[in-house]
Amino acid sequence: MAVQELPLLQTIADGLLFTESPRWRDGRVWFSNGPHVCFLRPGGSVTTYATLPTRLVLGVGFLADGRVAAVAAMERTIFAINGDGTLDVFADLSDRLTGPVNEIIAGPMGGLYVGPMGFDMLRGEKPAATRLLYVGPAGKVKEVGSELLFPNGMALSRDGSVLFVAETFANRVVAFDVAKDGSLENGRTCVDSTHPDGICLDESGAVWCASPLTGEVLLLAEGNQVQQRLRLDHGHPTSCVLGDEDRRTLFVTATDEMPPQDLNFTGKAFLLSARVSTPGIG
Repeated sequence: MAVQELPLLQTIADGLLFTESPRWRDGRVWFSNGPHVCFLRPGGSVTTYATLPTRLVLGVGFLADGRVAAVAAMERTIFAINGDGTLDVFADLSDRLTGPVNEIIAGPMGGLYVGPMGFDMLRGEKPAATRLLYVGPAGKVKEVGSELLFPNGMALSRDGSVLFVAETFANRVVAFDVAKDGSLENGRTCVDSTHPDGICLDESGAVWCASPLTGEVLLLAEGNQVQQRLRLDHGHPTSCVLGDEDRRTLFVTATDEMPPQDLNFTGKAFLLSARVSTPGIG
């Protein structure tokens, strides 16, 4: 089967700091931008929703009560953002982890799955395996699933029964069955992909995967078949989500500047979009 080459992604916002973790909700694409959590309505401009006490937010999600959750990566703390922009600490993981915290995604029964990096990549530490955390709605934290080498983007199946995780330094996307208590079972390779970053799913269960080293976003089916390919004319894609009214617009976060050690960004990140043939789940 031939790979469908889609038109280049179009830039819809630029001059941003470092963009990551797009999520579609309430007619907007939400994403992190350096220390900020932002949103953009299609056809509109970027709005800053909240600023966290950090230089780098890497994970954005939504709690069962509707509040936005966001990760202060280096501080290893997850904040819940109230409607007035004030912050509550949802989970302080600084005593449990040594390296930064990466992605989060809402899980069953109001909890969050949390992806620790397992090592401090920005400071040149050697890669080390780690496990995902599940933070329950009451704040109880437990390790779940098997060891992973740099867990990164995450996505849940439509019925919430399978969690997909980009295992960046193992060059693959893995899948786990989700238990009722939030535990993860039966870990297995879903698709292979070079250095996968953020991911999302289409309605067939195929995985859209940001590939920062190759400058493209790929739609991968089981068996590692590349179905569709979207290329960037510059920059590194970091994550993606399907949104818009019909869930057929792929929004992609990208940057010309990967995080410097001092996290002083110079406005070289952007947000892109393209229309695709199959809608996303959700």
